[in-house]
Amino acid sequence: MAKKYGPITVTACARTRNGAPVDVDALDPERRRTLATELSLRILNEAYAGEGIRFFPAEDARITTDALS
Repeated sequence: MAKKYGPITVTACARTRNGAPVDVDALDPERRRTLATELSLRILNEAYAGEGIRFFPAEDARITTDALS
């Protein structure tokens, strides 16, 4: 018979630029959104690396669009 263990606890952590771990659950909503945006951008930019496609945050895209018009 299989041995039963207690519940598994999972903690989401991210590392800052200086390498210090940060608990994602302790972040305020604005910082969580910033983290989610950064992670999404990194994943998309890596997926399309070398294809001439570059993804930017929406704030940067608005500034770029305003500069072109």
